[in-house]
Amino acid sequence: MRSVTPLSEAAIQRQVMKALEKEGWTCVKLIQTNLNGMPDLLCMRHGMTMFVEVKSETGKASAMQLHRIQQLKMNGFGAYVVSSVKQLYLNGLIREL
Repeated sequence: MRSVTPLSEAAIQRQVMKALEKEGWTCVKLIQTNLNGMPDLLCMRHGMTMFVEVKSETGKASAMQLHRIQQLKMNGFGAYVVSSVKQLYLNGLIREL
């Protein structure tokens, strides 16, 4: 029996960006910022801005990342942690899988 290798965080991130861009979002990968814990992706569409932290299937957001996400939400931004394109769909961020 062949074991299935889980996707890397980078591979999931590429899938997430592709799915969002297909729905009209412009996604910017945030590599280094002056604020620790900022989400991986800044996504913009039709005057809306949201942030997406991408994790592997077994990964968890750090306490600092969760703090930043909470700050972003308190400032009126959408901010999400996802580990698959399906989670984008379940959060209502894309219309189809």
